Amino acid sequence: MTIEATIDTILRGYLKLQLEEAGAAKAKRIRIVERRLRDFLETHAEQTLCSCNTTILQAERQFDPSGAFARTMNADHLIVALELFLRGPVERDDHLLLETYLDFIEGLAFGLVRGGVVDLDELHEVVDDLADLLAWWTSRAAKMKREKRMRRVR
Repeated sequence: MTIEATIDTILRGYLKLQLEEAGAAKAKRIRIVERRLRDFLETHAEQTLCSCNTTILQAERQFDPSGAFARTMNADHLIVALELFLRGPVERDDHLLLETYLDFIEGLAFGLVRGGVVDLDELHEVVDDLADLLAWWTSRAAKMKREKRMRRVR
């Protein structure tokens, strides 16, 4: 029997790696993104679950509602939720926060894919959609950065 890592374990490990390489300002932005992702998982990601996983989640919430989704679900559920997270409200006014947001999601998602933690046989379309969304947002972030630079020049 294989025991899969929970989203909570995955996020704690990933956050630790991200913070090791970050300066103070970037670390603050990384923590903001991680907090928003965790909040999103607890409030919106349940809609991505099948009925059996919804039942497990509801049972876990009876014991401790805080962080229940991240404690009970695994990498496959995280990948599906990341795509939904990226489709939601994304930081648009602060290009540094937007870049951190995108770097965080891209590193997390594709780290799971490269590590073989995600079942690509079942989730290849979700991963492809996530890659497309990341490319679109990355292009948009670069455009925002150029526009901001041009406003400073004028």
